[in-house]
Amino acid sequence: MELGIFPLNTVLFPGLRLPLQVFEPRYKKLMGRVLGADGRFGIVLIRRGLEVGGPAEPFGVGTVARVVEAEREPGGRLKVLVRGEGRFRLRTVRVHPDGYLVGQVELLPDRPEDPGPLAALARQLRDLYLGYLRGLAGFIPFEGKLLPEDPADLAYRVAAALPIDPAEKQRLLELDRAGQRLAAEVRLLRRERALADRLGYLGGRPPGDLSQSLAGRQN
Repeated sequence: MELGIFPLNTVLFPGLRLPLQVFEPRYKKLMGRVLGADGRFGIVLIRRGLEVGGPAEPFGVGTVARVVEAEREPGGRLKVLVRGEGRFRLRTVRVHPDGYLVGQVELLPDRPEDPGPLAALARQLRDLYLGYLRGLAGFIPFEGKLLPEDPADLAYRVAAALPIDPAEKQRLLELDRAGQRLAAEVRLLRRERALADRLGYLGGRPPGDLSQSLAGRQN
């Protein structure tokens, strides 16, 4: 299938929502075509380049985005809310005459897995994530009931919530099994907890990669 491609410095995960401000002429034209069709396009993390201005080289795996709401603001800017659907792999990319990218894509459903080990991994991740949030000064943890019960949905929700480096989020998106994603997030949370136990939580900072926080980097 063919999709218009919107390269961003953000990873969109299936099942999650993302607000967009669309102001460049090429992307306003893309949105015009999307809204006049089935409301779908592709969001892919930028590997090299910028969101605004010149061309951007995207990573090879992204997420189908479907427009949930769209509002035109004064000056022609578009405010768009999208929801992630399935993952896809870019097979070929070309530049449309209007300046935006168009990709020939292959949809990537997660591979089927044994539900028993998957449920056990999901319970482990849920407990680690809630415990991690409780340990952060100044942050009220999510109630467990607000986290998805489905293991695949839980993996995507946690991946989206952790403000780790976008390249690390991209690696989570590219995994082909929910179990791999859950296991990787368990390792990430253990890494963060080990850093926090050794160095102490940084008051007033959200959960994320503490090593980057100490280095003064902003996600």
